[in-house]
Amino acid sequence: MISIKTRAKFERMEEIVKRATHDIFILGINLESVVNMSDILFFKANSGIKIKLLALDPMCSAVEHFNINNIDTDYRRNKIITNLNIIQNKFCSCTNISLHVLIEYLLRGAQELT
Repeated sequence: MISIKTRAKFERMEEIVKRATHDIFILGINLESVVNMSDILFFKANSGIKIKLLALDPMCSAVEHFNINNIDTDYRRNKIITNLNIIQNKFCSCTNISLHVLIEYLLRGAQELT
């Protein structure tokens, strides 16, 4: 049986990350949660845990399709860009944290599979 949970029923990401003892992978449109818990992630990375971050490419056309809560596309694009800059500046000296951007051709390829 498959159980579907709403976001409100999930444990806060900060609590999950605090308990992590192995690699951490975080995927998000704008990685706002990473910005909000950057101190925790920095501590984890400095303790030897490898952290991989994946965000949506702010310039790809797919941003238009993530119209959650009727947020303007340009606002969402700017939010992604701002957060990527914050993350790059915060973690630039940390070798255990890598930041990747999901580029459009990968999204297009995934759409062709469906």
